[in-house]
Amino acid sequence: MSAFTDCGRPSREAAAGLSLVELLLALAVLACLLALALGAGGAGQARVARLEAQAVLVEAAQRLQQRAQADPGASCTGEPAPELAAWQAPRQGPAAYRVEITGDHACRLTARRQAAGPMAQDRCGDFVLEADGSRALAGAAPGVLAADCWR
Repeated sequence: MSAFTDCGRPSREAAAGLSLVELLLALAVLACLLALALGAGGAGQARVARLEAQAVLVEAAQRLQQRAQADPGASCTGEPAPELAAWQAPRQGPAAYRVEITGDHACRLTARRQAAGPMAQDRCGDFVLEADGSRALAGAAPGVLAADCWR
């Protein structure tokens, strides 16, 4: 049987594919969805980096607490140096934040942004975890509160 009808037009079986307009419409919808997904990626990646920095600080505080229980006279920064001095967030790959320990017996942990890292210009600044568990920001953009960034 021929794909053409008696009048020279294609039969329904031959015209079962997508028209050019339908194909262009589907591609436009796909492009919009892709643009939305990629546009949200930057904010999502920043949020993940912040959460990783906070998790590293909390884990570092737990390690320091365990160290203090094992040796009540140990200081935060004294010898032997805590193994956390080289901790970073994320743990694998280039560092966005590095953990710094300051203070002597009242430890202060700071996840400091790295100048060449992806979070160097982040609005939240550096994350600070005090010995008493209080949380703060250092170098945050004006109007940004610790509650806006700490989770």
